[in-house]
Amino acid sequence: MKLFSKKWTAIFMSAVILMLLFLSRSNIVFAESAENQNFVTMNSGYVKLDQRLGVEPGAVLAELRAHEYDDYYLGTPYNGWPLTPENCLRPNGQYPGNGGMNCTGFVASVLRKCGADLSEIASFGYSGGEANAYNWFKWMQKNAVESYHFQTISELLASGYAQKGDVIFFDPVSWDIEGADCHIGFFWGDSPTDNRFWHSSIGAGRINAITELMGKCESTVYLFKNTHNGNLEVRKKGLESDAEITSGNRLYTLKGAEYTVFRHGTTEAVTVIVTDENGYGKANNLPAGTYDIRETKAPEGYVLNTETDVVTVKSGETVVYECSDAAEKWKTELLLEKLDAETGLPKAQGNATFAGAEFFVQFYDVLLETDPKEQGAEPLRQWHFQTDEEGKIQWRSEYLTEGDALYLEGEEVILPLGTITIQEEKAPEGYLLNPDVFVICASQKEDTKVTAGQILAKATVEEQIIRGNLELVKVAGDSQKRLSQVPFCITSKTTGESHILMTDVNGEGKTVESDIWFGEGEAETGKGKLPYDTYVIEELECEANQDYILIPPFEVVVERNNQVIHLGTLTNEKTPEEPEEPEEPEEPEIPEEPEKPEIPEKPETPEEQEKPTQVPNVFRTVKTGDSNGLIVLIISLILSCVTVLKCVRMTRRK
Repeated sequence: MKLFSKKWTAIFMSAVILMLLFLSRSNIVFAESAENQNFVTMNSGYVKLDQRLGVEPGAVLAELRAHEYDDYYLGTPYNGWPLTPENCLRPNGQYPGNGGMNCTGFVASVLRKCGADLSEIASFGYSGGEANAYNWFKWMQKNAVESYHFQTISELLASGYAQKGDVIFFDPVSWDIEGADCHIGFFWGDSPTDNRFWHSSIGAGRINAITELMGKCESTVYLFKNTHNGNLEVRKKGLESDAEITSGNRLYTLKGAEYTVFRHGTTEAVTVIVTDENGYGKANNLPAGTYDIRETKAPEGYVLNTETDVVTVKSGETVVYECSDAAEKWKTELLLEKLDAETGLPKAQGNATFAGAEFFVQFYDVLLETDPKEQGAEPLRQWHFQTDEEGKIQWRSEYLTEGDALYLEGEEVILPLGTITIQEEKAPEGYLLNPDVFVICASQKEDTKVTAGQILAKATVEEQIIRGNLELVKVAGDSQKRLSQVPFCITSKTTGESHILMTDVNGEGKTVESDIWFGEGEAETGKGKLPYDTYVIEELECEANQDYILIPPFEVVVERNNQVIHLGTLTNEKTPEEPEEPEEPEEPEIPEEPEKPEIPEKPETPEEQEKPTQVPNVFRTVKTGDSNGLIVLIISLILSCVTVLKCVRMTRRK
């Protein structure tokens, strides 16, 4: 019996030694694999691990992050024997030169440092107390800690449940499998799919991949949730009133806004949330608590909002912070103002005018100092404007002749960020077309950053007035001799400005060769001397033309640039000599009075003649008032006198 007893005693002692060696290697005293496999996914309404242990939400994650890159936990030598809290909960950072942990001791050390009460963990009776993973497993089951289980690592990563700082427990399917072991540690992926696991790592600065610790042993994977985090979402948008300004304009984006989260009442930054193109940003795993949030960088095209808001992050929940920014934009007044290129004044010369000039204006959603068309850009909007009497164009509808709608904010015209090009398409009367393309870059650069109420700069368009010249030739009409030094006064009908043009030795007068200059300033080479206007040309008296008739004043119109108006040959006719006055005629002599004729003697009474038997019809037809009868009577009297005279002569002869 004694030999038998000794034999069985030896067998029993050998078995105990082998068991102890196995347990020291696995860190576990006892495993109930069949029971563990019956564990199912728990309701998400169950309590979180850190909450159940009295740990302030967020403390676990903060502790781990504080030592992610040092050797406080990482690099601590493995120690699993004897399996006691005193031997297995000694991180290097707490026990320099005397550190030692198993994986359960690592989890317990982190939670204990965060203020967890671990006294209940050892109550389940497995040796090692809080250094034994199965005490933790049983305790979490009993206290309904929110948890999920998976058959593979792939299932865990695909579930989306894992968050940085959650506890993972690996339970072998069977302890009879070669290399069977269990592990416990923290999920350390930056996303639910990130295969990273913080275990009691063998090397400083190294975070294990989960698959590195699974080995050859098939295990059931358990995920126990901590309330180490809450989530804070930023949902940013532009102001509704700015929709017309920002819509379709590439210079406005919600991407890149930065919101800094501060510990409440301090300037200590906890994290920075950066928005995407939809204005969305999120901070995961943010410790629960009250925070101050403020925009510290505005996205392109928007005004920085400097107001500070307060948000409260709750463990395991997502709080949404909605915010908006006002768009950068320009107020408008003048689009452009015309100036005379020679005088630099907003006043037209001569008979010219600044009114009625037409301009083509285009708006691009790019920021360039040169014409965007040269870079292949397409305009968002186009307009045609016309200048008023002062040569100005205001950003108002009454100046708009055709084109797209103006950008409006209420009833006020505004302009988005972008580039404006201005080009004259019709010159005003009396001026040349300005071919230049004027570019205004409405940018958000730091040196030209838009501020509230800032007015967009106007374009200054200089106009060159039309100028021409006169030529003439002066000759004498009688000899065709060219007359030099004959002055011609040239007077503007609009301004009254006058200048004298003198003919040269060849009798020619050319304004281009003279020092004449109408308008302000000095004469400029290559330009006509007379601006757009009507001029009166008047020949003045001088020694050269004193014997000639002056040309009557006449008008000339200068209406084309660089035109030479040839006045032709101006001929002066010789002044005619005055005729001599005729002599006064002599008075005619008075003629002598003619002698009176002698009165003839009275003739003797003729003998009585026989009376004719018939009286001439003439005497019978005479009537008073009848002119024909009078003539007949006179003739009859003459004949009678002749007859009487004959009778007298006959009597004398006798």
